[in-house]
Amino acid sequence: MLDESLLDTPEALSEADRRGLLRGAAEAGARVRTAARHAAEAGVSDLKPDGRPRAVLIAGPGAAAICAADLLGTLAGPGSPVIRLAPTGVAPAAGALRWELPGWAGSVDLLLITTPDGTEPGLSLLAEAAYRRAVELAASLPGVWATAGVHPHDASSWDGETATEIEELLSNPLVVAVGECGLDFFRMRSPRPDQERALRAQVSLARSYDLPLVIHVRDAWPEILRVLDEGSAERVVLHCFSGDAEIAAACTERGWFVSFAGNVTYPKNDHLREAAAAVRLDRILVETDSPFLAPQRLRGRDNAPSNVVDVIEAVAFAREESVEIVRETTARNAKIAFPRLD
Repeated sequence: MLDESLLDTPEALSEADRRGLLRGAAEAGARVRTAARHAAEAGVSDLKPDGRPRAVLIAGPGAAAICAADLLGTLAGPGSPVIRLAPTGVAPAAGALRWELPGWAGSVDLLLITTPDGTEPGLSLLAEAAYRRAVELAASLPGVWATAGVHPHDASSWDGETATEIEELLSNPLVVAVGECGLDFFRMRSPRPDQERALRAQVSLARSYDLPLVIHVRDAWPEILRVLDEGSAERVVLHCFSGDAEIAAACTERGWFVSFAGNVTYPKNDHLREAAAAVRLDRILVETDSPFLAPQRLRGRDNAPSNVVDVIEAVAFAREESVEIVRETTARNAKIAFPRLD
């Protein structure tokens, strides 16, 4: 969680926040309404800040904004919520994007992802900037790590430049895996050939750097198994596992980890609980997929990392094992799945 006392010490905040994600607060010591000034500079109207900036506003397409929002949300905690909004328009500005967000009111500090020429960036550049910010921020805050990869929604952006950028990030010891990458044949925001091409490239990167893959799968289980097998993928984490017991067995037989999220608590998802009960506990991980898939008791709200307790309890109940055993074993599994955590 961010140390709120830093907001009253600009020098300390500037040192802790090396990429300037809270630069408005740092410059003004969080004693004046910096959000209004930065909002005006960014071309955002109708902001009504009240006191010190407490929320971070992130606007951007696809996985880049989601990844940045997830990371900052984890760091800030519920006291400083991260709000993700879809922009209604965009205008170029020197060195920054100007997001037009009519009707938004609240005290915010803006995260502007810069571009070399001030124009709207391509998706690969936007993703690269977001990931670099994640790595820089992870470096300044113990207990926080990053992954680097291209989500299947954005697979059409994969090219040589993107591969080079991802590869540079993988050399950072705080980047613990390649991903989130995979196949999503439900949304189909990138054509199937592009998704497979990007995935195969990232499987190769993971092998080259001896890093695990964090895999996203939706409506593509036969294809994901085929591509990973053809690429000789050895270290795999099936993120937000959505398959049944048979698929879980096929994955764990390959030595892969299946990672359960908040949707394992939903009443209709018996197949997930059956999968959790069917496989060895030493192949199970737990997560939240925040801000998505809040557990049943919080359904309809934004999810948060602290809700992983609900996931642990659901897995323990499905397996008829104690919560403590599941908690300790999955924590140990995480260090095996992601060796750089040590």
